Amino acid sequence: MALLQIAEPGLSTAPHQHRLAVGIDLGTTHSLVASVRSGIASALPDARGRVLLPSVVHYREDQGVDVGYDARACQTQDPHNTIVSVKRFMGRGLADLPDASSLPYQFVDGPGMVELQTRAGRKSPVQISADILKALKIRAEATLGGELTGAVITVPAYFDDAQRQATKDAAKLAGLNVLRLLNEPTAAAIAYGLDNASEGVYAVYDLGGGTFDISILSVEPDEDGDFDAYDLTLEVVVSSDGKVKGIQNIKWSDKSMQSWYKDAEKKIVPQLIANGLDTSKNYDVVTGATCSSNALINAYKNAISKINQ
Repeated sequence: MALLQIAEPGLSTAPHQHRLAVGIDLGTTHSLVASVRSGIASALPDARGRVLLPSVVHYREDQGVDVGYDARACQTQDPHNTIVSVKRFMGRGLADLPDASSLPYQFVDGPGMVELQTRAGRKSPVQISADILKALKIRAEATLGGELTGAVITVPAYFDDAQRQATKDAAKLAGLNVLRLLNEPTAAAIAYGLDNASEGVYAVYDLGGGTFDISILSVEPDEDGDFDAYDLTLEVVVSSDGKVKGIQNIKWSDKSMQSWYKDAEKKIVPQLIANGLDTSKNYDVVTGATCSSNALINAYKNAISKINQ
């Protein structure tokens, strides 16, 4: 069973043809880029052997831009032009930043996303994030020895549509082709090997520099116990006050019955969210997609049981 398979339509690799793709963790405090070489995934280091890149951008007086360690060194003497943790501003307006007054930046509010006034002019979080992604792109192409075909970029599970689109826009501005945005807990689960795991409910904690969240992933077989046919994973997002905020990243191992899966998801997921943590209620399954409906319900119940524990 494969939890995730990434491919670009119409771009299957021809024999003896290599396409270079990377995974990028665009983090709040640090970022990194990784790739699979000789079947082994590894983070790509800079010229000094460092794999982590501080997510800091500094706009210099000579109109140059520093990213990473050099930028972080300027944080104390030039805080107004040294942007730290820009990920927190992605897809957000000034009203969404309750701590804006305590930060050393000059925010400019407007329709859509907030901007920051720097000596290089107004900079949006998308533009600042693009500077970080450009640095990672340069590092990757120098290490791998060729132009990148695309990148998979991780985002927090709680990112909404505006924040996800802002991340895509930053990647495009940096010259990266986004193959997929992948939720950070899902990426952690894949790295740990849960794509090959047996039935069960797994808690994935993500303790980052700027955020700390938990996702519950449930792997369920069908009623016949056939993992190849009905393995699935899903994420249940629960707020700190115990309310179910959403169910996302539903992945089915078998791709041959997508219409049944979509029918089940369309009808079952709203019922699950509406019932919240109360799994004692009955659910109206989809006629013709009973197994898929029950797999979704059972996976959700297992996740909620784990949360309640």
